[in-house]
This record gives sequence, C-alpha cells and structure tokens, in this order.
Amino acid sequence: MSLAIRIDEWMAAVESALADGDWTAIADLDVQCRRLLSDLAAGLASKDEPALQRLPGLVGTYRSLVARSREERDAVRNQLSQFQRGKTAARAYQQLL
Repeated sequence: MSLAIRIDEWMAAVESALADGDWTAIADLDVQCRRLLSDLAAGLASKDEPALQRLPGLVGTYRSLVARSREERDAVRNQLSQFQRGKTAARAYQQLL
C-alpha cells in the first residue's frame, strides 16, 4: 500500500475516532502517525510526491487531534476539581452533624 493511501486512511480514521470520542483508537492512531512520519521522512530521499502533498493534511489532522485531546483533558480536570470540592464540602457538613 502506498504511503499516500496510508496517510489518507489515517486521516479518515482520526476524524472518525474524534467524532466517536474513541480515545483507545486515538491512542493507537497517535502511534501510527509517528510511523507514518518516519516513513515519510525516509521517503523524502525518494521524493514520494503524492505522500509529500498530503503532509499539510496530516499535520492539520494531527493538530485537531491534539486540540481535542487537550479539551478532553481540561474537561476531565474540571470534573475532578468539582468532585473534590463536593467531597470536601460533604466532609465539612458531616463534621457538623
């Protein structure tokens, strides 16, 4: 399978995983991206034009993945903070009883 096709399939898989919120698949796709970039770097010597033309799309898709990951991380952090505040308030209330 050509590198260009692998890049196209990776980008489609990332978009699908992001839409589904499938973080297990996203973790696997992150590893795949690193392999693709390694293969792309190796292909620079052979000047694989179709693959090189997809590099901006790959970078843009990866940026979307990173941005969405940060949003999810921040949301989880906020939920944990709220949980901790609630837990602290519950302890304080129980001490009054």
